[in-house]
Amino acid sequence: MLGVGLSRLDSYLSAVLRHPLSAYNLTPRLLPALTFSSVARSSDSAKRPGPSSSTPVPLKDRTKRLRDMPTHFLALPLTNTPRVVSQLADTLPLLRNALPPDVPLQAMRPIGTIHLTLGALHLQNDEQLERAKRWLQEEVDVEEMLRRAGEAARVRREEEHMRDDKADAVSLEPLVVDLRSLKSMKHQPARSAAILYLSPSDPTNRLQAFAQALHDAAVDAGLMRKPDPTRREVLLHATIVNTRYSSSGHRPTRYDFSSVISRFEEAVWATGVPINGVALCKMGAKPTEDGDAEYEVVAWRSPGVGN
Repeated sequence: MLGVGLSRLDSYLSAVLRHPLSAYNLTPRLLPALTFSSVARSSDSAKRPGPSSSTPVPLKDRTKRLRDMPTHFLALPLTNTPRVVSQLADTLPLLRNALPPDVPLQAMRPIGTIHLTLGALHLQNDEQLERAKRWLQEEVDVEEMLRRAGEAARVRREEEHMRDDKADAVSLEPLVVDLRSLKSMKHQPARSAAILYLSPSDPTNRLQAFAQALHDAAVDAGLMRKPDPTRREVLLHATIVNTRYSSSGHRPTRYDFSSVISRFEEAVWATGVPINGVALCKMGAKPTEDGDAEYEVVAWRSPGVGN
């Protein structure tokens, strides 16, 4: 009996070494179905993959890997209104049907998760989380950032000898954008990409400056890590395809998206999309009762509210 018990213990320890994340009792994230899909959610789909090699990973490396994983992100949500959700539910199936046939359905991101990412945060404890929430809700002057973005846009128009009274008039009003085109990330050529995104189009030219100001303020407050010096500005993108959510290996599978990117280069996915606030979200989208998915918002700030 002792020999049998030791054998079982040895098997368990071997399994833990092959899949070290299990040693931390991390719950695998579920992959929700798209709102425009008839595919039902499966409670046992797409567990987080372990290392591709059977060689045990040292405890020090496992700990560093977990510490380096972002826990939250700062974002501008895009799907807070039923009208926008309805538009995307009508247009995005065109993209789904045009993807290469070997791209799994799970690579398409649920509508409720679509947002513009401003940066990732690594919050290791409750104290750091509370600090980040306090910064967004009480310290950062979102309205002033929007005002300065409007002023910068006005100055640029004057330098370019342009005049747009309408753009000046809305410089302090909420941002409203269109979601257009289809692109791969800069470091991923279209013929070998894992991420595709929609581009926001802002007729008042305030969005980029506003987003950059928020990002830089978070870095200055010590909430975000300093970016790579080669990246001079925030890349505003609304991720719509990410094969990390459908890959069985340790790395996301890349596909040739050349034809689909070319086809939708001039596409308009949604118009009149309001950006009515800044959200601090927890990593890991959760399924909703209506078959969509969304991120948990732990802190929220709207221009003109709470200032």
